[in-house]
Amino acid sequence: MKKLKLLIITTHPLIPRNWGYPNRFYYFLRFLKSKGHIVDLLSFCSSKELLYLNKNKSELNEICSNFFSIYINRKYAYLNCLKACFTNHSFKAEYYNFPQAIKKIKKIVYQNDYEYICGCMYSTSQFLDLFPQKKRWLDYCDSIYMLYKRRLKNTKNILQKIFLMLEIKRVYNIEVNASKKYDLLTIISDIDKNEISLRNDNNNIQVLPNGVEIPKDISIEYNKNEIVYMGDMAYVQNQDAVEWFIKNILPELILQKPDIIFKIVGKNPKMKLYDLCKGNKNIIITGEVDDVRREIMKSNFMVCPIRISSGRQTKILESMSVGVPVIASYSVAKPITLDKNILLTADSVDEWIKQIIYLMDNKEKRRKLSVNSKKFAIDNFDWLQCSKRLEDLLLLN
Repeated sequence: MKKLKLLIITTHPLIPRNWGYPNRFYYFLRFLKSKGHIVDLLSFCSSKELLYLNKNKSELNEICSNFFSIYINRKYAYLNCLKACFTNHSFKAEYYNFPQAIKKIKKIVYQNDYEYICGCMYSTSQFLDLFPQKKRWLDYCDSIYMLYKRRLKNTKNILQKIFLMLEIKRVYNIEVNASKKYDLLTIISDIDKNEISLRNDNNNIQVLPNGVEIPKDISIEYNKNEIVYMGDMAYVQNQDAVEWFIKNILPELILQKPDIIFKIVGKNPKMKLYDLCKGNKNIIITGEVDDVRREIMKSNFMVCPIRISSGRQTKILESMSVGVPVIASYSVAKPITLDKNILLTADSVDEWIKQIIYLMDNKEKRRKLSVNSKKFAIDNFDWLQCSKRLEDLLLLN
């Protein structure tokens, strides 16, 4: 089998791998390296992230042959964002597009005979454009245009609205133009693919789903009164989901089930969230935990009331992989499955309350969802399967 040499460009380090695309690319790169491909990784890093990476070089050795870092010069980064106001360039892409970064990337590529240059998400596409003579792979991850449209619809913050109105048009152009000029394009779900494909005649985007690491069977005693939400609370979609749930769903649940506990698991909880939950004995905020799946397994089931989303929510796959039932909003469930024997859905306040009370009172339904969802995750979202599909796509192009 042919061996490839790739340079992967990311806007964040891939370790620690506890969210989004770093988790996605950690598994992809680990698999490719294990198959004998040469995988070099270049990541933009803050000083704090560089410190962590220097202490955990063994983890990097598992996923890449060589690691290069670019320190984020915030002076240039913010200056670029300011300049972008007077162009049609994406603010987020321009944040990373400073002279030192371009110079270092060019030097690395010219010193190495890479077959592929890969950019992770739209904010790295400008670096792929530097090397038209190379094979280029862009992983959209999600359709950010679709995500921003949903955020714009739900946000009440005037500054956020202005930013989104400006950035949406720029992201639109990047996503559409990328589908016309790169050798390989991958995205997380059919729904995200269709969002981009509908905007042009080019249909060469390949669906490359996220996976889950299937754990060994673990027996953990769960609290029948506890429901859980998981997510990095630095992200707007997680903040919005939790705040909406606490304000609109939880009060009625407490009236019907006074002992109910709503547990929020994830790093970066904001002071606004603590203020919202202050004095409420029915809410637990854990902050960052060592093992997210163990925390999930301590709960009766997971709720995922996300209103602003794109792609597939890994938190749902993680929960399913350990046999913890899930109730999710319709738009979040759709890219995974709408089979009610695997995953329950709810959108309106009444639907959410009804589904949660139903599942809390119905032990047999929870058992069936547990068995079915775990099998579904193993059969369809094993990282090994997803990574093998990526290798096949790279070798075919």
